[in-house]
Amino acid sequence: MNIEIRRINPVQDSTLIAWCEKQVFAESDRFSPEAWLGYECFGMYIEEWFMGIAALREEKFFIAERLSASSGLFLGSIGILPDFQNRGFGSILMAWVIACAKNKEAPALRSVVRKDNRGSLRLHQKFGFQIIRQVESYYGNPPSAAFVLELVLKPAPPA
Repeated sequence: MNIEIRRINPVQDSTLIAWCEKQVFAESDRFSPEAWLGYECFGMYIEEWFMGIAALREEKFFIAERLSASSGLFLGSIGILPDFQNRGFGSILMAWVIACAKNKEAPALRSVVRKDNRGSLRLHQKFGFQIIRQVESYYGNPPSAAFVLELVLKPAPPA
């Protein structure tokens, strides 16, 4: 089985991205086509079969317990099609995302997860992401709080 993760274009591949989102995410959790333009998007494939997506962007944010702003990467989306879930592919994609972030020398990687999305929360925590705060009413339809999670990739320099 040959698994490949490759860059996809949010303009040229917009139909694929929209189809994937409909399979994986609740309607209120999907990005608009314009929102995808702000992300570096990657597709996960077995041979030529599309099976998942990840989207990253650089962002300014505060690293947990630090006062100075730093830039890092924001994992705006990660999802595996239902037929491939619970078979380890989410872990493969997350490990690739983290390796990509390290390769870009990002000091941290952040993500936002629906509080009731136990599978995604478990996946993030398996890779060392820590909950740094809860945001009430972050998601709508159905309304839900979200956890902001962070994986520190480079320790903060001493003060």
